[in-house]
Formats: sequence, structure tokens, C-alpha cells
Amino acid sequence: MDDQVYRPRPIPNKLRRNVKFGKAIEVFKWGGILLFLLAALVAAGVFVWTACRIEPHSDQIAILIRKTGENLAPDEIIATREGQKGIQLEPLPEGRYFYNPYTWDWQFAGVTTVPAGISPCRGSLPSRCATTPTCPGLMVMASKTSTFSA
Repeated sequence: MDDQVYRPRPIPNKLRRNVKFGKAIEVFKWGGILLFLLAALVAAGVFVWTACRIEPHSDQIAILIRKTGENLAPDEIIATREGQKGIQLEPLPEGRYFYNPYTWDWQFAGVTTVPAGISPCRGSLPSRCATTPTCPGLMVMASKTSTFSA
């Protein structure tokens, strides 16, 4: 018995079918991973479309408020430089925009169109309005229609 060589028994046919079934399980495993990745991609697209989209209409503007970044100086009210927290200087006009809701907040405001030559200050002319105390810092363009937020 000591001089005999050990030879394994051949695998029966029943067990050979199980080897093919193991390959099928491996294919299903990769299919499951691909299905998960596809579902994650669809979920990310839905998140971007619903939570990150800003879409002011034709009679609105979107006022951006940055939640993260550099603090404003004590005497500042509006962020004038990029990267500062707070209300941003430039509003978003009509259109579709995508901003990260973790970094940004936004509010919609109505828009009032003022015809050229008419001041929003009690119907006075732009030159007179600039000198009255009722409209400090107002800028009116006399050559074309101006838009002011309400």
C-alpha cells in the first residue's frame, strides 16, 4: 500500500452540472452589480433634476444665497466677491440652472419692467429722481427699457 500512488476519483456528471451552475451564479452576481450601478445613476439624475434645479419663469428672478464660504465683513450686506457667504450680487434671470443645494439656497422674486424715461419714483424723470431723497442710489437707463426686481 505504501508504494501506491493516490489518484483522485473522477467527478460524477451530477457534480459537473453544478460547476456550470456556479458560472451562472457568477454571471448573475455581475448582473446584479451592473443593475445596482444603473439604479444609482438613475437616482443621481433624479436628485439633480429635482433638488438642484433652479428655474425662474419669465416674470421672476432667482436670488442666490451662498451657505458656505468666506464670511462677509461687518459693514457688508451683499457678497461682492466670489466665494463669500450670503446674498450674491448677481441674480439669475429666466432660464434653467443647476446649483448644489448643500452650498446654495435661492429665493424667487418678482420682476417689474419700467419703460425707458420713466422712473419708479412717483413717475418723475430720471434726472430729477436722482436728486430726490425718495430714490437714493437709483440707476435708470434712459435709452432702453430697464428691469427692476420688486
